[in-house]
Amino acid sequence: MKKLALHYNEILQGDFELKKLNLLLVFQVNCPGCFSYALPVFNQLFNEFNTCEVSFLAISTAFEDFDKNTLNNTKELIKSGTLIGETKKFMKTQGLDILPYTLDFPIAMDKMSMDDTIDLNTIITTICNINPNYSIWPEFEKKSSSTKSKKSPRILRPNFPYLYPKSIKGYS
Repeated sequence: MKKLALHYNEILQGDFELKKLNLLLVFQVNCPGCFSYALPVFNQLFNEFNTCEVSFLAISTAFEDFDKNTLNNTKELIKSGTLIGETKKFMKTQGLDILPYTLDFPIAMDKMSMDDTIDLNTIITTICNINPNYSIWPEFEKKSSSTKSKKSPRILRPNFPYLYPKSIKGYS
């Protein structure tokens, strides 16, 4: 099986290296659900299972609310527990002004691209090639998979959350 291709600008906290088992959490700083469910669970898993065979990484990303899901807001979150936007509104309903727990695991910021186009064929090829058996699929299955992906480009976007493109090459 091919290794995970991670694209991030920098590690903001902690260290990350690929190990036998790797757990990845992708979150947004303007996501109340991330802070009420995903991050506390990931923290618990990290504190319980962080061993020489298990690695953890959380990637702060932006696939919406680009003015809030930023590098600076992620850094402020890590440094002082500063909350923003919808997350802040939600936590206030719980009587909290800052993050009530520490983020103990490594955190990186997703690599952002200012390019306003994405080559859909490259994305589809990358996704298909991650499957270890793709090379032995019959040609009709490969073509069918590619055709289905082209008809549903929105499904691909969360896997490539760099910025929603204004146009997608190869998509008609």
